[in-house]
Amino acid sequence: MKKGFNLTDVLITLIIVGVIATLTIPVLYQNTDEKDLVSELYDFNSKLENAVNKWKIITSCPYSVKICLGLQKTLLNTSADFNQISKFMNVVEKIDEGPSNIYWLPIRTLNYSGTELSDYDYRSNTNRRRYLLDDGKILSVETNKDGFWLLVDVNGKKPPNRIGKDTFHIIIGYSPTKDISYYAREKTKDGICGPDYTKTILVCDPENVNPEIGNGASPGAYAIIHHALPDYKILSKTVEGFKP
Repeated sequence: MKKGFNLTDVLITLIIVGVIATLTIPVLYQNTDEKDLVSELYDFNSKLENAVNKWKIITSCPYSVKICLGLQKTLLNTSADFNQISKFMNVVEKIDEGPSNIYWLPIRTLNYSGTELSDYDYRSNTNRRRYLLDDGKILSVETNKDGFWLLVDVNGKKPPNRIGKDTFHIIIGYSPTKDISYYAREKTKDGICGPDYTKTILVCDPENVNPEIGNGASPGAYAIIHHALPDYKILSKTVEGFKP
């Protein structure tokens, strides 16, 4: 006659299941959160491409944004203005240039390493316009004669508000051939890759997520290509000062 499970067997089994759940559930939640953030980035990319294309149709320009803006300046004596594009992006609130403590802005945006206050702080940067979209995304934009430098937080004010996790650099119009690129406006102090101002092309490696090698990391471009965020745990083990 076979013996059944006794109370001790049941308790041991419950303990083992509990330990396994404790180890795996946080990982599952993290993976889900990261997939959601990447999906939101893809959603924003689609809306941005649509807005840029509509602007080009209305301005009757078949060329790149950089060339279109140059012709607009030369022929119409009109400066670049992101409001021309943002009107196609379902903006619900906007803040013009200058510091702001408006409730929907993040208190701060961390850099890629997760340690310092970013140069692209949403509240204090006086050279940027900030937009709240109807889906909660927050967009910060600085204008250049050749295009626009953007920073988008795909989940709004909610944390982590960190470059490469929920906040991404975007360039519109810098390249004479490509309208939208997921890089910083220049290589920043925290190792994010941007254009080389001495050349006419981007020199960023979209596959690189290590800020200490090459021309710096390209987490936004990497997320767009691979539909995944960089592995922050691995980076924290190989890059000094990098937080997971």
